[in-house]
Amino acid sequence: MTCMVRKLFIIIGTCLFYNAEAQESISRLDSIRTAYVKERGERIAKERAEASAERMAFYNGNDRLDTLKRIDLSYSNLLEVPKFIIKATELQALVLNGNKISKLPRRIKSLDSLKTIYWESNELGNSRVRLPKLEMLEKLDLASNNLTKVPKSLRKLDRVTDLILDQNLFDAIPIKRLAKMDSLKVLSINKNVKLKVEEAKYGRLTTLNVLNINQCELTEYHPSLHQISSLTELHFAENHLTHIPAGISNLASLKSLSFYKNDLKVLPEELFALPLHSIDLYYNQLEIIPEAISGWTELEILYLSNNSIYSLPESLGNLTNLREVYLHHNRLSAIPGSVGNLKDLKILRINNNFMTEFPTEVLSLGHLRDLDIAYNFIEYLPVEVGQLSNLKLFIFQENPIDFNLPRNQKVIPILVDMAKKGVIVVPEVSIVE
Repeated sequence: MTCMVRKLFIIIGTCLFYNAEAQESISRLDSIRTAYVKERGERIAKERAEASAERMAFYNGNDRLDTLKRIDLSYSNLLEVPKFIIKATELQALVLNGNKISKLPRRIKSLDSLKTIYWESNELGNSRVRLPKLEMLEKLDLASNNLTKVPKSLRKLDRVTDLILDQNLFDAIPIKRLAKMDSLKVLSINKNVKLKVEEAKYGRLTTLNVLNINQCELTEYHPSLHQISSLTELHFAENHLTHIPAGISNLASLKSLSFYKNDLKVLPEELFALPLHSIDLYYNQLEIIPEAISGWTELEILYLSNNSIYSLPESLGNLTNLREVYLHHNRLSAIPGSVGNLKDLKILRINNNFMTEFPTEVLSLGHLRDLDIAYNFIEYLPVEVGQLSNLKLFIFQENPIDFNLPRNQKVIPILVDMAKKGVIVVPEVSIVE
């Protein structure tokens, strides 16, 4: 009996010879690309204009505006909110994106079901933004407006829980004005590239639960940010942070933490005192995970992929609430034997490492659903892999497994049987008589 392993190789190659002819070809390609981008922009603008005209015609000719829950006026070249809005007495969401509206009319206060306003890209930065007191408003999106300050009139919005300030020009978190928003729970200030998180009285934001400071090109932030003791989620994704400042353990209610795509090399021990359910440390420069990780007893999702980790502690096995573990693209040659204690684990990704042996620790994980060990240096698969009764996905491609060897031939019918039972096995294995 022999085994046929079907693999699909997709090779895309481009060969450029740097002579005069090649340079001319590159120039032509650049011209084509520029023309395409311009044409695409014009096409999008035309499509938006046509869609806007259709919507405006619909709204102006509609005698049942009082039944509408959502009105979309985006990219309609508006300087003010149309008067017909007042007739939409059941309105819950108003979309004003891509106009030049600098104020909301007072009459909009009568829309007592209005909960969400999307007011992106209206060039508010140079305008005096005016907001009436909207009793029921819960979410306000002011992204992409070149704002440097929060409008004073925000203090009138007593019930706003979600405030989006993404892609503006803030150089600091506007604590003074945000502190007057008594119901504020979610603040998003992503993509403010001038932002600095310097020493301030962040503790005044007593109601804040979620803080998103992603893609702000931060190299550091001041530990006084850790004064926001009400935080349950803190996200610093895609910055350039090299360390986590002292005092992070003060965030005693934190459940979700992200330092995705930063430059962290070491994790402070106090980090492991947090009652986290999820932590994202993808794409950093970590090499060792300390024994103190045992403090994350409530952790359910662990993202450690795309680092340089070559060592994991045995204390990892103490995190018995783990459901998902992502360790791929590291330098691991083995995983701790204590991983066998993670009885509720459903997803384990350890592909693209330096493992030379199949991690037999996983064979005791009865709830395991996805197992990826691809792109390692494993030469042997145990037949017991077929005993993982809840497995739905098993990936082992790009390992030097010779199925012509007697010890590997035993697992061939096991893999075939798994596939027949609905398990996705990659690569596909079949028996050739």
